Amino acid sequence: MLEHAAKNPSPSLITVGNAHIVLGNHEEALGYMLRAVEANPDSLIEVLSLASVLGYLGQTDKVKQVFDGIFASAPDYSIVQYQNSMRRYWGNAPETIDLLISGLVQTCEKIKHRCIGPQAKGNQNPAFQK
Repeated sequence: MLEHAAKNPSPSLITVGNAHIVLGNHEEALGYMLRAVEANPDSLIEVLSLASVLGYLGQTDKVKQVFDGIFASAPDYSIVQYQNSMRRYWGNAPETIDLLISGLVQTCEKIKHRCIGPQAKGNQNPAFQK
């Protein structure tokens, strides 16, 4: 397992970063998310995890840049897909998933970005019922 983590540290970095988000340690989470994106810059999960913590830290300009980059390369992607990825990883832990995506949702609303996307319609997560 350690050999795999050494070759691809991103999942481990994301896991530790997410744990810091759940604990409210957003500054600490930022370092892990930056390293995860550096290790795997083409992964939307890593990039959106970084955007989430940036949202919690109030860095809306940086989040907007992240969203613009994502939607330029993957125009049909939405936060709902990110939420579903988090659900597959975290299983039946809706409070954890809500904490992990709330930074994104709040920032989308602040900057009036289309990041919630068309797939959010009908989503049962209260964060999408705005």
